[in-house]
Amino acid sequence: MNALLHLICYATTSRATWALWRLFPSSIRVVCYDRLMDLGISIPLSPVVKLPCNLALKKIYSFPFPEADNMEFVAIHTPLPIPRLFDVVEHHSAKCGYILMTWIEGETLGDWIKARERRTPAHDAALAELDAALNADDMPALQIAVAKVQSCPPPKLDMIDIAGLADDLRRSLDQF
Repeated sequence: MNALLHLICYATTSRATWALWRLFPSSIRVVCYDRLMDLGISIPLSPVVKLPCNLALKKIYSFPFPEADNMEFVAIHTPLPIPRLFDVVEHHSAKCGYILMTWIEGETLGDWIKARERRTPAHDAALAELDAALNADDMPALQIAVAKVQSCPPPKLDMIDIAGLADDLRRSLDQF
């Protein structure tokens, strides 16, 4: 298994070796990526696994994969740091796929959103109940807590500090 990890790390350092890797059928690459998911460092509550040599592997469950196209769009049209995409591969029978990309240190999108979420006190209380029920492994309490969370209005995002980002996106969209 370590040999596979070394192969991927080496292949991403050279255009020629990466071109050879991409010649393998997607079914073989998917099996390899399935194995790599077990070797990386899992990011909590995320489908992303951090691999050595500054790589990240993300399992995706939506067809087609608009995320890769969106990343390329943002990379071209904004100054935001976007991971370099190495491979986007679909596993047709499992209705999933993988994106292999560079790892960028910093705040994850999930953490960024969580820091800007504004929830009602009732929503916070319901989430606390949900957490307690999960930790206690109490199924009846878990069902009640899930119902309470679902009954709360969705959180609002505080977007006051994103003026620069919004300007970049506006300029990008104006080009089309």
